[in-house]
Amino acid sequence: MDLREVNAQPLLRRHPWELVRARYFISVLEKHHLLARDGAILDAGSGDGWFAQCLAKRLSDARTIICWDHEYTPAQLQAFQEESSLRGPTYTRDAPTERCSLILLLDVLEHIQHDMGFLKELIANNLDADGLILISVPAWAYVFGPHDVFLGHYRRYAPKQLQALVKAANLEIIDRGELFHFPLIVRILQAVAARMAPTRTQPPSTELHWQHGRWITWMAYAMLRIDSLMSIGLSRMGIRIPGLSTWVLCRLERHS
Repeated sequence: MDLREVNAQPLLRRHPWELVRARYFISVLEKHHLLARDGAILDAGSGDGWFAQCLAKRLSDARTIICWDHEYTPAQLQAFQEESSLRGPTYTRDAPTERCSLILLLDVLEHIQHDMGFLKELIANNLDADGLILISVPAWAYVFGPHDVFLGHYRRYAPKQLQALVKAANLEIIDRGELFHFPLIVRILQAVAARMAPTRTQPPSTELHWQHGRWITWMAYAMLRIDSLMSIGLSRMGIRIPGLSTWVLCRLERHS
């Protein structure tokens, strides 16, 4: 979860979107056998570190996860570290110097004004020569809305824009995809409605603070889970359809 949302109000329970997203990206890492690798994992722009905590449960004792977010306050660092288990992530607000076999950059680049410079610096400072980097970003500029503004997003990316960005950073794409197809339809309808009534002001969104009951939560999770399974199935068949998120798994470009 983004730190702005952590600060906005107390978290009652995780949004089904977060639960499905975590399960989806862990499946991507498992598909490429990245959980069994040696070496450190860097979760850059890690927010409250919840995804890293989920990931830590699937790793060997020898693996370490570093959660890095330059917006951590001293109080947050202390609280997150106290909540972390013995084998859980470590937290820092200072740029790490470790070389890592895996870097996670999940929904981060949209927060960075100069995304290319940040990505190149991260690769140069922290990615092992044979390491991999998993990058996800919110997709499609047309649905840029109040929630993006609230979170401090500079942009949303078309899939080809993300692919061009990583290639310009001398990365080679080994897998890619899109996620949350049905929610994209909802966002498009919301964007159309907002453009038809542009004078209406919309309050900042805190939509990740899920406060619904068990049955609504279960239904929302089930629908998003079906959506993610559909995404995985279509990807295996080489079929790609637009989603609310787009992602790439990359390694350093190899020159013959």
